[in-house]
Amino acid sequence: MIDNKRVLAIVPARSGSKGLKNKNIKMLNGKPLLGWPIKAGINSRYIDKVVVSTDSEQYKKIALEQSVDEVILRPSELATDEAGSIDVILHALDVLKLQCSSFDIVVLLEPTSPLTTSGDIDEALELMISSQGVKSVVAVVQAQCHHPQFAYTEKNRFLTQYTPGSAEIVRRQDLTEVYYLDGSLYISTVAAIEKYKNFLTDCTLAFKVPKWKSFEIDDDIDFDIVEMLMKRYSVE
Repeated sequence: MIDNKRVLAIVPARSGSKGLKNKNIKMLNGKPLLGWPIKAGINSRYIDKVVVSTDSEQYKKIALEQSVDEVILRPSELATDEAGSIDVILHALDVLKLQCSSFDIVVLLEPTSPLTTSGDIDEALELMISSQGVKSVVAVVQAQCHHPQFAYTEKNRFLTQYTPGSAEIVRRQDLTEVYYLDGSLYISTVAAIEKYKNFLTDCTLAFKVPKWKSFEIDDDIDFDIVEMLMKRYSVE
């Protein structure tokens, strides 16, 4: 709880990953991938409950072994490639309401972003609570080598700059700061997520994370990179 507001963390972990089979339970530094956000949520000073939303009895068993507070089995229509995270969140909130368990703030923790820590969660929640009128906070990382001013597209088969200006004569340190969503942390009031069906609203704050924390796991190469980063930065 923070500022008398109850906080729920949801870890979405469906079993139908096509790019990397059973990605969400693949072992990373001695822990299944879904175990990392569970641990971060449990260790948060402010999160009142951590739940995993899954379509798999096997994943449910593994999540419970990681000491998650509750596992919510989602219907098959919410376990497809087309199903969005917002629908999964709303389903979990509805299930908990039927249990007479309500929350003011929801935190989405993706297993594919295992470098997010309880400290990150707490800092982002404090940012949200300390800023009047804020509906949501999302994690972002600064675009550097992939800055849009360095981007090109094709026009009449020839390369042309995607944005105006000459990227060749712009020093990196002179570029306007631009950020992209890195997927590592999403926070919203429950009222806003139910109304807007989106974490991005007219009152969304950026929670800036360093580049090394922005890596997402989609394939075996990502696993190797994140495993190295965990050792390099002592993420346990």
